[in-house]
Amino acid sequence: MDRAKTLILGMGSPILGDDGVGVEVANRIKENTDEKFVDVVEASASGLELLDIICGYEKLIVIDSINTEGGQVGELHRLACSDLDPTVRPSAMHQINFATTLEVGRHLNMEVPEAIAIYAIEIKDATVFQEGCSPEVERAIPGIVETIIEEEVLRAD
Repeated sequence: MDRAKTLILGMGSPILGDDGVGVEVANRIKENTDEKFVDVVEASASGLELLDIICGYEKLIVIDSINTEGGQVGELHRLACSDLDPTVRPSAMHQINFATTLEVGRHLNMEVPEAIAIYAIEIKDATVFQEGCSPEVERAIPGIVETIIEEEVLRAD
């Protein structure tokens, strides 16, 4: 089967409560879209490990959690790659952030996606060991799924 042109990358760890919201949202989007058009991958990897996952796609949609000062739990943030600062002199390769990962991939002439959308869902705490999201985040998920599907034109109607 041919690879889809769009990759949805659900980031996070499902055993760390709200940290797994990116994975949960990505999986729910998968349930509501045609697999001929999108591939959905769960990832707790970071840094250069992501290049093996994302290369070869035309479009990348990243869904992850975020914790900002003053943010409302369940709020959906839209970020651009330009909002992410490259890592300055990382002390280890696994400390490279997403922006630097993309730069390295481009520098190595890898097929890094041209179109990248980043969605971050505001959470309260990513350090609680529990499966599933908090009730506040869980209530926001259906609306977030619908918003991303609509904004990224992921329906095959």
